[in-house]
Formats: sequence, structure tokens, C-alpha cells
Amino acid sequence: MVYPNTMKKLGQSAFNGCSSLNSIGISRDISSMGSWVFSGCCNVRSVVVDDKNPYFYSTDNMLIDVNEKNLLVGVGNGRLVIPDEVSSIGFGAFKQHQGLTSLLIPSNVLNINPMAFSGCSNLKDVTFYNGVSSIGARSFENCVNLSVVTLPDTINDIVTKGFFGCTNLLSVTIGNGIDKIRLSAFGNCPNLKNVVIGSGITQIDNFAFMNSGSISSILFIGKTTTQVKSELTNYN
Repeated sequence: MVYPNTMKKLGQSAFNGCSSLNSIGISRDISSMGSWVFSGCCNVRSVVVDDKNPYFYSTDNMLIDVNEKNLLVGVGNGRLVIPDEVSSIGFGAFKQHQGLTSLLIPSNVLNINPMAFSGCSNLKDVTFYNGVSSIGARSFENCVNLSVVTLPDTINDIVTKGFFGCTNLLSVTIGNGIDKIRLSAFGNCPNLKNVVIGSGITQIDNFAFMNSGSISSILFIGKTTTQVKSELTNYN
């Protein structure tokens, strides 16, 4: 990717869906980038930022906003460990990165923005450390090889279609800090068999487990209302 030296800003969705893009170079003059700027750039193999740029930097082929500590895009290849200095993962940052197989999200990451890992079809395991508080809509949608999900107590709720279409998902453990499971959060997970619901749950939205009809074991931790229980079991 080559652009004029006079360019200062990359607008929202500027390169969204450029699946043939394989190299990103950020000059010292780029000072601002909009949301979704590199979403779906799933074949990126190199990310380089000019050392004189005070606004962005790259590490291990990941592009990070200095002030917001937001990871905008990276190379999804094999096992990915999010750097400790990152506090949020950007909109569609690793969307459809087929080379990503394993993911570790450390405690300093607080927010995972919508569609951050959507369509990572070879992603098999994700480790969340306590610290993550927000997982955006469709963050792990259609991660078809993801088999086990354990969500920490620090997450507040499971948003709409957070894990929708994870067709090989077998087991879900929902942390005690989670009080809501939103619309279609685990919809179209036909092989889901075991669900553990934490003690903080107060609401399960309609169709939260839509078309996930293989559930054979549901364990509720702590006191849970009959209404919440019936909501879950009626979706199958």
C-alpha cells in the first residue's frame, strides 16, 4: 500500500475488505485512523510504521494506536498473543484471518470490538484472562472450529451474535460476572452440548441459543430464577 506523503488521515472503512492487501506501511505523517480501517484485510503479512510517527507503532506485525492502545490490525497466523500494552482490539481487526489458530487475550485487554475475530474459521482455542469486560457484537461469529469457550467473571454480558455460527462449539462456561446473554449470542451452534451458567445471570434474551439443539447438560451456578431456566431450555 502506497499513499502520498501529504496524507494525514485514513477514514472509516478506508480499506475495509481489501482481502488482497498483503503489506501495510504507515508513514510518519499519518495521525488519525477511523474505525474498520483495515477490517477484513485477511491476507496482511507485514505491518510497518515509520519510527518517527508519534501516533502509531507496530510490534510483531500488529498496528497499535499509541494513545488509545487500540490494536487496529495484525497478522493472524498460527498462535496469536495480544501484547500486554493493548487495552482494546479494534473493529474487525482480525476478521476472516484464516491463518489464526490459537488466541491468548491477556488481562490488560478490556474491550474486544465488534467483529474483531469474525470468520476466523481455523481458530480452535481462545484463552481469556480476567480483565476483559466487553465483547462486541459478532466478535467470534462463524469461528467454525472453535470448540470450547470459557468466559471470565470480568465480562458483563454476552452480546448479540457474539458466538453465532460456531458450528463445532461443544462447551460453554459463562463467568459469574455475566448477567445477560443477548439475542442469538450462541445461535446456530448445532453441536453445543454442555453449558455452565454463572451465578450472576438475570436475563437470557429470546433466541440466545437458537438452533443449538444438541444441548444435553445445563448447569446453573448459584440461585437462578425459574424464568431464566425456562428461557434457556425452551430455545432448543
